[in-house]
Formats: sequence, C-alpha cells, structure tokens
Amino acid sequence: MDLADLEPQLLEIIAKQQRANLANPPIGAQEFVDNLEHIGLPQVAAFLGGGIDLI
Repeated sequence: MDLADLEPQLLEIIAKQQRANLANPPIGAQEFVDNLEHIGLPQVAAFLGGGIDLI
C-alpha cells in the first residue's frame, strides 16, 4: 500500500505543486511522470499517468 492507495487526491496535489516548482525550465506533465518512472517510482508514475490532466 502506498500514498496513491491511501490519499490519491493528496498525491495529485503534491505532484502538481512539485511540477510547478520545476519552472526553470518548465516541465510538462508527461515528462514529470516519465522522470518518476526513470527514478524508480513506477507505481506512482502509473497512478499519475492515469490522471495526467490533473497534474
């Protein structure tokens, strides 16, 4: 069980805030999700990829 199971809306909010902080240069939602997968967070990436328009 992970944060996506316990608090999915909170995870989406945190991801959106984190992506907004990566503003120099800006990072797109798909690139953000791809980076999560690349650093070893495939479950988080899969969860956020399912609601990519929310982040």
